[in-house]
Amino acid sequence: MIAYLVEWYLEQKLAPLLFRDDDKETAHKERSSTVAPAKVLSAAKKKADRKRTRDNFPVHSMTTLLADLGTLTLNDVCLPKYPDHAFTVISEPTPLQRKALELLGLNR
Repeated sequence: MIAYLVEWYLEQKLAPLLFRDDDKETAHKERSSTVAPAKVLSAAKKKADRKRTRDNFPVHSMTTLLADLGTLTLNDVCLPKYPDHAFTVISEPTPLQRKALELLGLNR
Protein backbone atom coordinates (compact mmCIF):
# COMPACT_ATOMS: atom_id res chain seq x y z
CA MET A 1 0.00 0.00 0.00
CA ILE A 2 2.80 2.40 0.82
CA ALA A 3 4.32 1.85 -2.64
CA TYR A 4 1.11 3.14 -4.24
CA LEU A 5 1.18 6.19 -1.97
CA VAL A 6 4.80 6.91 -2.93
CA GLU A 7 3.97 6.51 -6.63
CA TRP A 8 0.94 8.82 -6.30
CA TYR A 9 3.05 11.43 -4.51
CA LEU A 10 5.80 11.28 -7.13
CA GLU A 11 3.29 11.57 -9.98
CA GLN A 12 1.71 14.62 -8.35
CA LYS A 13 5.06 16.36 -7.87
CA LEU A 14 6.53 15.36 -11.24
CA ALA A 15 3.36 16.04 -13.29
CA PRO A 16 4.95 18.91 -15.26
CA LEU A 17 7.43 16.39 -16.74
CA LEU A 18 4.90 13.57 -17.27
CA PHE A 19 2.07 12.86 -19.71
CA ARG A 20 -0.43 14.27 -17.16
CA ASP A 21 -2.48 17.38 -16.58
CA ASP A 22 -0.40 19.51 -14.26
CA ASP A 23 -2.78 22.45 -13.87
CA LYS A 24 -5.25 21.04 -11.32
CA GLU A 25 -6.76 24.45 -10.55
CA THR A 26 -7.81 25.13 -14.16
CA ALA A 27 -9.05 21.55 -14.57
CA HIS A 28 -11.18 21.94 -11.44
CA LYS A 29 -12.65 25.24 -12.68
CA GLU A 30 -13.59 23.76 -16.07
CA ARG A 31 -15.54 20.82 -14.60
CA SER A 32 -19.24 21.47 -14.23
CA SER A 33 -19.48 19.17 -11.20
CA THR A 34 -17.31 16.77 -9.25
CA VAL A 35 -19.06 13.77 -10.84
CA ALA A 36 -18.77 15.07 -14.42
CA PRO A 37 -16.14 13.35 -16.55
CA ALA A 38 -12.83 15.19 -16.53
CA LYS A 39 -11.77 16.80 -19.79
CA VAL A 40 -8.21 16.99 -21.01
CA LEU A 41 -7.02 20.59 -20.91
CA SER A 42 -5.67 22.25 -24.04
CA ALA A 43 -2.29 22.71 -22.32
CA ALA A 44 -2.12 18.96 -21.64
CA LYS A 45 -3.09 18.19 -25.25
CA LYS A 46 -0.39 20.55 -26.47
CA LYS A 47 2.17 18.88 -24.18
CA ALA A 48 1.17 15.43 -25.45
CA ASP A 49 1.18 16.51 -29.12
CA ARG A 50 4.55 18.28 -28.95
CA LYS A 51 6.00 15.70 -26.54
CA ARG A 52 7.75 18.66 -24.89
CA THR A 53 7.04 20.42 -21.58
CA ARG A 54 6.64 24.17 -21.07
CA ASP A 55 10.35 24.24 -20.20
CA ASN A 56 11.12 22.36 -23.45
CA PHE A 57 12.07 19.08 -21.75
CA PRO A 58 10.94 15.81 -23.34
CA VAL A 59 7.71 14.53 -21.77
CA HIS A 60 8.09 11.21 -19.98
CA SER A 61 6.05 8.38 -18.56
CA MET A 62 6.76 7.62 -14.91
CA THR A 63 8.77 4.57 -16.01
CA THR A 64 11.03 6.45 -18.43
CA LEU A 65 11.55 9.35 -16.01
CA LEU A 66 12.57 6.97 -13.21
CA ALA A 67 14.94 5.22 -15.64
CA ASP A 68 16.48 8.59 -16.49
CA LEU A 69 16.82 9.49 -12.80
CA GLY A 70 18.36 6.07 -12.19
CA THR A 71 21.51 7.15 -14.04
CA LEU A 72 22.46 9.51 -11.17
CA THR A 73 25.25 7.88 -9.21
CA LEU A 74 27.41 8.15 -6.13
CA ASN A 75 30.90 6.91 -6.87
CA ASP A 76 33.34 5.96 -4.12
CA VAL A 77 36.82 6.89 -5.32
CA CYS A 78 40.02 5.54 -3.86
CA LEU A 79 43.36 6.46 -5.40
CA PRO A 80 45.92 3.63 -5.47
CA LYS A 81 48.60 5.84 -3.95
CA TYR A 82 46.30 6.80 -1.00
CA PRO A 83 44.13 3.73 -0.22
CA ASP A 84 43.10 5.09 3.20
CA HIS A 85 41.66 8.32 1.80
CA ALA A 86 38.50 7.43 -0.14
CA PHE A 87 35.92 10.04 -1.12
CA THR A 88 32.55 10.12 -2.82
CA VAL A 89 31.90 11.84 -6.15
CA ILE A 90 28.31 12.66 -7.10
CA SER A 91 27.48 12.59 -10.81
CA GLU A 92 26.34 15.89 -12.28
CA PRO A 93 22.58 15.79 -13.04
CA THR A 94 21.35 16.64 -16.52
CA PRO A 95 19.02 19.65 -16.86
CA LEU A 96 16.01 17.28 -16.89
CA GLN A 97 17.23 15.48 -13.77
CA ARG A 98 17.88 18.83 -12.08
CA LYS A 99 14.29 19.92 -12.87
CA ALA A 100 12.88 16.64 -11.49
CA LEU A 101 14.90 17.00 -8.30
CA GLU A 102 13.74 20.61 -8.00
CA LEU A 103 10.08 19.54 -8.35
CA LEU A 104 10.63 16.97 -5.62
CA GLY A 105 12.27 19.57 -3.37
CA LEU A 106 15.62 17.76 -3.49
CA ASN A 107 17.83 20.61 -4.69
CA ARG A 108 21.51 20.38 -3.93
